[in-house]
Formats: sequence, structure tokens, C-alpha cells
Amino acid sequence: MSCERSSGQSRSGCPQSRRTRRFPARGHLSLGAWYFYYAWDVPRGEAELKRAIAIDGALSDAHHLYSYLLLATNRREESLQEQKRATELDPLLRNWGLGFEYIQLRQFDAAINDLQLRAQVLPSNFWTRIMLSYAYLEKGMGPQAEQELEKAYKVAGWADAAQGLHRAFERGGEKAANQWSVDALKARARTRYVSPMEYAQAYADMGDKDETMKYLEECYRTRAPRLIMVQNEPRFDFLHSDPRYRALIKKIGLQFVP
Repeated sequence: MSCERSSGQSRSGCPQSRRTRRFPARGHLSLGAWYFYYAWDVPRGEAELKRAIAIDGALSDAHHLYSYLLLATNRREESLQEQKRATELDPLLRNWGLGFEYIQLRQFDAAINDLQLRAQVLPSNFWTRIMLSYAYLEKGMGPQAEQELEKAYKVAGWADAAQGLHRAFERGGEKAANQWSVDALKARARTRYVSPMEYAQAYADMGDKDETMKYLEECYRTRAPRLIMVQNEPRFDFLHSDPRYRALIKKIGLQFVP
């Protein structure tokens, strides 16, 4: 029996109808993600994400991804509003999402405040700790960044990594800790795949332009999905004056944002 017959509700208020709407919305969400991350086709990605939101405006994932797309195309205020909407719809699904948005907007104080509060609510959330460490790093708070990264490793059950990072920082501060991170990636790569984006991020934290560009170019060659968001990442800001970086942005199909 349909819910209209059983309760007199309209079709729009029917739980079964709500489920029916959600499946095509998620289909458009998946297409939008593919066009954005893998095809680097922003117009088609945006069209699909808008369709997903039109079908199901309560789909937090769609607002979250649309926020990323808007930020990649330098529509900063719209991006922030979409990320706030995503967080309002499901605060626990991605409780680091708004903090990461503030990082990408270079609003580091806002990011730290938001992520500190969320870490208190969910202290065992790995990504919240990672994002808080990132915010501290970009704010120039090296010791706090290292301590937060240690907490993230402990939450993930990586006690040895936490200990190794701690020893490196005690031995040589932020520079030694960043070198430890690069060495840890190389050790991991001996047994499993490591994305060139992870290397690019690690070398960027070290301030090594040549190695960072080397791995960003590898990201382009292998079409690493997150390369489309490279301009969102403040850790890459030190490359903005490098002609190689500007050429890469053009090849991806983005407009350079100073």
C-alpha cells in the first residue's frame, strides 16, 4: 500500500518517495565527483552537483563537494556557504569539513577555533586531528602542529609513527619532523602505493620547490584526483611566483589565483 493511501500524506512527504529521490541524487553526485576529480571538467561537474542538490537539498555530501568545486574556481563566499550547509545537515559525518574550509580560505584562526571545538566533541577523529595540525602549521605554530599530528597517529593506532615523529621533532624541530615525514613516505612506498600528491604535500611542508613541482607534475601525468584542488591548498602558496606552477595551473584548465 502506498503511503498516500495509508496516511493521506502527499507524495513529497512519503518516506518511500524520499528514498526514491535520494538514489538519483546520489547518481548525479557520483557523476559530479567523477567530472570534477578525474576528468577535471568543472562545468559538467558543477551541472551534475547542482542536479543532485536540486533533487535532494538535504544531501550533505553534495553540498560538501560543491563547496570544493566553488573554491577551485575562486568563488570563495559561495564555497563557504555550501560547506556550512553541509555541516548543518550532518555535523558528525565530516566534522572537520568546515575547519578545512577555513584552512583553504587562509582563515587560520577560524580554522583552529572550529577544529579545537570539534576535537573536544570527537577526540578520536583522525581527520579532525590532521586538519588541526595543518591549521597550526600554516599559522606558524610548529610545536602545536607536531603535537596534534602525534595525537592523530595515536588515534589511528600508529604508536611507532607517533614516537618517531616525536623523536625527530625533539632532535631537530620542525625541519627534522618534516624530513621524518618524507622518509616515512618513502618507507611506506616500498610496500604499498603512495600518491604523488602525498609526496608533493610533504616536500611543500619542507619548502622544497623543485621536489614539490616534480611531484605535482607527476600528479598531472597520472591525473591524481586532488590536483584539481591544488590552488586551494595554502601549503602550495610558496610556488605562486614559479613559472612552472603557473604553467601547471593552465594545463589543468584552471585560472591562476594569486
